[in-house]
Amino acid sequence: MTLPTQPKQIKSHWYYVFWSIATIAVVIGQVYVATSYRYLAEALKLSLT
Repeated sequence: MTLPTQPKQIKSHWYYVFWSIATIAVVIGQVYVATSYRYLAEALKLSLT
């Protein structure tokens, strides 16, 4: 007879909420930086021509 094993870790609902928010924040930050670099490149191109 085998006993059912419990999961090794039981993660709280807030664990997933935290990491979801953190992931979204990082992605938004990367998009913001990429957009800023594009505007900077356009401004530099216009100033050099």
